[in-house]
Amino acid sequence: FSVEPGYQGRGIATELMGRVIRSARNRGVRHLIMTCLADNAKMQAVARHYDAELRFEYGEVIGEVLPDHASASSLLAEALEDRIDYLMAVLVIGTRTAKAA
Repeated sequence: FSVEPGYQGRGIATELMGRVIRSARNRGVRHLIMTCLADNAKMQAVARHYDAELRFEYGEVIGEVLPDHASASSLLAEALEDRIDYLMAVLVIGTRTAKAA
């Protein structure tokens, strides 16, 4: 994923990475690999935040994350986030539809 320059520095990449890891964890994925350019210090910091093991190869950085096993709290957190995101999308679409009318 990528965060547009105007939205960087707001924790969006950290949140997205957390959701990717939790989603993988809840589906039994045991090994995640991410790549970014060697000069992308922000993405490397996000990867380190999630304890990724980083290595530099051929001008890019390879990060490996080993998610924990799924738990009741990780499954519940994902389900609640999905519902909240759905409701937010409905509200945004409703607001846009009302403004257009």
